[in-house]
Amino acid sequence: MSMRVEASIERCQAYGNCVEVAEDVYDLVNGNVVVLLEEPPEEARERARLGARLCPVSAISIVE
Repeated sequence: MSMRVEASIERCQAYGNCVEVAEDVYDLVNGNVVVLLEEPPEEARERARLGARLCPVSAISIVE
């Protein structure tokens, strides 16, 4: 099963919750979320999901 991580820089308000739980998947650059692993490997998928759930403005989407 594949997974794709998508982020909206328009919605991102740089809370950083995603980076705190999945720094290998997400980063913040100039106050905007950057997806480092658009198709994360199996071992990073749960952290990617958690990062998306913890975003208070729903700037991250997981497509499975």
